[in-house]
Amino acid sequence: MHISNKDLSHLLRSVAAAYTLTGANRFRIIAYEKAADAVEHLNQEVYDIWENMGLDGISDIDGIGPTISQHLNEYFTKSEGSYLEKQLQSIPAPVYELMRAPGIGPKKAFRIAKEFNLS
Repeated sequence: MHISNKDLSHLLRSVAAAYTLTGANRFRIIAYEKAADAVEHLNQEVYDIWENMGLDGISDIDGIGPTISQHLNEYFTKSEGSYLEKQLQSIPAPVYELMRAPGIGPKKAFRIAKEFNLS
């Protein structure tokens, strides 16, 4: 499995969206958004850093804290059943795809998915 920074950034933003919609701690939401920004602006693929240096390599990236580093390590090791994947399951999948469209945030995407019974 190889995941690009673009896809990884979307994954982290999706987890932040799931936290937003489920009423999680605001600081946790900010941490995931900050990590997504950090991944998005890196010159090197996070997956490649992880392959070469492991968890220590991810921990050295500015904007990614120890907890998110551990979650990414687990995701790279086994994506199915990982903490990040479990968080995504709390919200209907179409919400994450709708969020890819410019101008549609998590709350609007959730409203659209619910209104049109997208699943």
